[in-house]
Amino acid sequence: MNPTDENEEDEYHEIMDANAINKAYNEAINAIKSLRSKMKQYQNQRNSTDPSVLSNYLKSDKAYYPSANKERNGSQRFQCRSTFKGHFGKLHRISWSFNGYLASTAQDQKLIVWSGSDSNAGNKICVVDLPDLSGMALDFSCKNGEYVACGGLDNHCTIYKINYPSSDDEKSNYTKLNVLRKHTGFISDCVLMNDDTELVTASGDGKMYLWDIENSLPTQEFNGHDGDVMCVTECNIEYYGGFGDNKVNNKFLLSASTDGTCKLWDYRLSKANNCVFTYYLHDNDVNCCSWFPDGQAFASGSEDGTVKLIDIRTHRQLNIYKTKGGALNSVQSLCFSKSGYFLCAGLDGDEYCQTWKTATTQLRYPLPHDQRVTGVKLSPGGNKIATSCWDHFVRLWA
Repeated sequence: MNPTDENEEDEYHEIMDANAINKAYNEAINAIKSLRSKMKQYQNQRNSTDPSVLSNYLKSDKAYYPSANKERNGSQRFQCRSTFKGHFGKLHRISWSFNGYLASTAQDQKLIVWSGSDSNAGNKICVVDLPDLSGMALDFSCKNGEYVACGGLDNHCTIYKINYPSSDDEKSNYTKLNVLRKHTGFISDCVLMNDDTELVTASGDGKMYLWDIENSLPTQEFNGHDGDVMCVTECNIEYYGGFGDNKVNNKFLLSASTDGTCKLWDYRLSKANNCVFTYYLHDNDVNCCSWFPDGQAFASGSEDGTVKLIDIRTHRQLNIYKTKGGALNSVQSLCFSKSGYFLCAGLDGDEYCQTWKTATTQLRYPLPHDQRVTGVKLSPGGNKIATSCWDHFVRLWA
């Protein structure tokens, strides 16, 4: 056999090996798609059987004290205690720090840090000038209110250090520390973690990154959503005062996407895909998600105007909460009260901020606004709820 024939034979075997690999790859992809379809069908079938299994049980005669769970007109109402005025554009986001400061961003490209204390509520502490197209993502959840993270349509996430005055004669200012660049789509959400040494960003490119802030480098990539990732939140039990021995759960991340799913991630895993479970919840975009205070359940809010409560131990839907206007009232933000007794949702309509009794799905008196509510956040102490609205105002409710 001459050298030319040997080379042709080697090329033939290489082509055959490549074809076999491509065939096996395509078969694996088709198998994965088939399994996903079966999982989605199974979850939808189980959840549609009794979409509010918890509420129905509590209202039935099987409950321990059924008369306490019957529908009645509640007299408890949240009252607006303070209105913060200072922005000149529609508000994007709000976020509390652990020591009671409140940060807000708006279309005027300003980030304002406010005093959230009862005596000085509404006082401006610091005003940060943001780059153009920024402010869609915001997190201020550091322990001493020293750092704030912000991102938006510029595809970048910027870390600022707030320098508080040491005396009454001084004024606060800020320092731009880091700019995190990796995403190819807008930054929709971000979360400061581990004493402000790490940050998680969610983006319209369908990915999330865990960042080492000091070195401005991503240490992990979370890839699995088929659409824009609109929200990410950390399971931080310590934030709510600690429930039993569940603090190990604060290594969980929860994400919501326009693909109609929420995904549970364990960032202790160093695998390429560290997704623990995928919840197929809505046919429309999922705009937001929020952990229940004990870290064993979460709520998801969708463009279709519904909110669903999910148990992560059984992966079962416990309750569904419906707004009066349905799809006309897309859900923009969610938060639970500190005990989990109430669930609040910022909406596009229907008085713009609705409140339910979590266990029984009973509608309670809303937090009335005149325009879309983009953010609903519980204070660290659990005694106040802050809302951000398109009318340019931040409000505190109690």
